[in-house]
Amino acid sequence: MKKLLVVAVVALAAPALAKAETANVNVYGTINTAVEAIKSGTPTVGEAITGRMRLASYSSNFGIKGSEDLSEGLKGIFQIETDLDAALGTLNANAFGLRNTGLGLDSGFGRAILGKWDTPFKTAATFADPFYGSSGWMQWDIPMATRQTGSINYWSPRFFGAGVQLYYAPKTATGNVSNDYHYGGALTYSDMGLNAAVAYNYDNAADDSTKSTGLKAAAGYTLFDTTTINVGYVAFTATEKAASVDTKSKSLLFSATHKLGDVTFRGAYGITGKTSIAGVDQADTGYKQLSVGAGYGLSKRTEVYGVFSKISNEPALARNFSPNPVNGGVGILAGADPQLFGIGVKHAF
Repeated sequence: MKKLLVVAVVALAAPALAKAETANVNVYGTINTAVEAIKSGTPTVGEAITGRMRLASYSSNFGIKGSEDLSEGLKGIFQIETDLDAALGTLNANAFGLRNTGLGLDSGFGRAILGKWDTPFKTAATFADPFYGSSGWMQWDIPMATRQTGSINYWSPRFFGAGVQLYYAPKTATGNVSNDYHYGGALTYSDMGLNAAVAYNYDNAADDSTKSTGLKAAAGYTLFDTTTINVGYVAFTATEKAASVDTKSKSLLFSATHKLGDVTFRGAYGITGKTSIAGVDQADTGYKQLSVGAGYGLSKRTEVYGVFSKISNEPALARNFSPNPVNGGVGILAGADPQLFGIGVKHAF
């Protein structure tokens, strides 16, 4: 993995790095806000949270990106992107540049970026979730759907619809004994109505006590330019190195969309099986999620939408929505079933 990334970066830098006088900078962003009615729980299991309204922001962001022509098809590129909360009217209070942020090179050999970026595991199969980045977001690929700090990222050119993305993040935690490192990759295909992706991710703990791996595969097909059908699979394994004990979980996702004029209908159903520890299934540790909704395109960049989503937890699990969990940072009790009904607006600029 590391050797492949080094070769890719060297290939990108092969042309002469003479300066050019042409450059461009663009401002971009997304504002996605929904009014939601939320509740959770049943009379006999979990914590009852009823009759609450909230304003929620989903994957809203503000960014600046640009490029400079260097020579012979080589470009220098940069991007600085941060979260914003349209519901509160604030940028992220912690720092600027918390989303995809980095500096790199782009050429006919591909693109390389150093910084903080979405992992291939996170982005490889976003087509399979019609609610991705919005209210009703499916939880099937948590916890490895992350942005990785301190990472070296490479995207190959696309050949006949296929492309490769790789990343490696060396030890980033403080201290000379730190052993945290991460790597992964994805192979994706998109052409003639067919979308497909396979992704892998590896995380090593800072104290070297555990290693975690994730495997994701998804495929989708578009019929008559109006209807899409998708299926996805995810498997996670966390291994305690000293005891050689594996903790495993698996998830399936089924989804579909149908476009009728300016209206897009969306539906998704996810199933996560029981957690297995050392080969033994743990009782009541699975969950299911259903999301259904529709959106009306006011323009190419603006949509109003409605969505209903419910997570049905087994008695020993407390899976919640992410982002914007029901009951905020307090969360829910095991066995509770969070649900929401939202009406929102999404605008990209």
